[in-house]
Amino acid sequence: MKVRRLKEEKKTIGFLVLFSGLRRFFALEGSETVCGFWIVRGMYDFENVGFTNAVDGMKYLTCADCEYGPIGFLETETKLHYVSSARVTYG
Repeated sequence: MKVRRLKEEKKTIGFLVLFSGLRRFFALEGSETVCGFWIVRGMYDFENVGFTNAVDGMKYLTCADCEYGPIGFLETETKLHYVSSARVTYG
């Protein structure tokens, strides 16, 4: 899975930083364009998020209750968690 960074505009929301630029996220079966990610710096900032084993230096994030996902990914080198705003509800 590769992430290509394009135009990045940061907006701070609490401990989350929203990147409103485009992100491309290539799954193992096909590809999908996902826009808008929050960046979460620590894994203990989550409630009920599960992590897969590393695949090409990335770990996928899923819902720990219902196993819905992927809702984002973790770059193992930078330790940054990218959560897709299109895949979760918040309020």
